[in-house]
Amino acid sequence: MSVSAEIRAELARRKISYSDVAKHLGTTRQNVWRHLSDDDRSMTDTTLSEFAAFLGVPAWELMRRAEEAGKESAE
Repeated sequence: MSVSAEIRAELARRKISYSDVAKHLGTTRQNVWRHLSDDDRSMTDTTLSEFAAFLGVPAWELMRRAEEAGKESAE
């Protein structure tokens, strides 16, 4: 699983819309969608930090979850 996929999953668990994220981050819904839809190609360290701060989850934890989910799906 990618970090983008983990962020999408966390947003879904919390029932947070891309519009809500966009308002909080001061960007557009389309920009949020772009960052989360291309499986990390546009996910910079800064962007990851912004999403992590919004979610109240350390960036390293999002990366750990994504790595763990990737290992589980490979088994």
